[in-house]
Formats: sequence, structure tokens, C-alpha cells
Amino acid sequence: MAKKKSLFKKLRKSASSLVAEPEAPVDEAILEAIAKPKIEAPVAPAIVRKPYIAPKKTYPAKIEIEVNKTDLFGVLSLAKQAAIEDSGKSEYVGELYSIDSDEERVVTYLFHAKLPGI
Repeated sequence: MAKKKSLFKKLRKSASSLVAEPEAPVDEAILEAIAKPKIEAPVAPAIVRKPYIAPKKTYPAKIEIEVNKTDLFGVLSLAKQAAIEDSGKSEYVGELYSIDSDEERVVTYLFHAKLPGI
């Protein structure tokens, strides 16, 4: 144990016996250089991208649709009366738009709507 204590004392003694050195003189030119920020030229990008040019717009061809207005069952007036009853006023139901036949015995009558706010 004696050896350990003496080694510890030596380490402690050498650590506490350090003397602070005086500061080195500072050059004024170095301080001025540090105070001024460096302004560098902007870096040009390595990749130059071409501007995007959108392709010309293409629109689908206009298709003429034949509207079916043939009354197969002869109940156009009855369908219009039902539409007027459903809407509440005869002013809200316009002229016949088309007649769509889903099957041989099922037909849908479509009228122009003249509802306020629509």
C-alpha cells in the first residue's frame, strides 16, 4: 500500500504544481480578418435544368348525340303531370329533354328543370 500512496501523491503534486503561461500576443490584423465575414461569389449549379414546356392540349372530338324523343307508350302527358306533381309547381318543369328506354317495358322521361337556385 505504501507504493500506491506515494504514486498518488506524485500525481497530485505534479497536477497542482502547474503554472499558467502568459497569453500570447494577439496580432491586430488577425482580429480584423476574423471580424469581417467572408463574402464569396455564389456557386453556379452543376446541373442546368431546361424549362418545362407543356405539350399542346388535345381535346376529344365533339360527338353528336341523338336525343331520343319518340314516345313509345304515348304517356308523355302523364309523365309531365307526375313531374309537376312531384316538383310542386308547373313553373319548375320545363320541356321534354329525352326519353331513355332501359328495357322493352321500362322508360324514363327527362324534363328540363327550372328550379330557382339551381
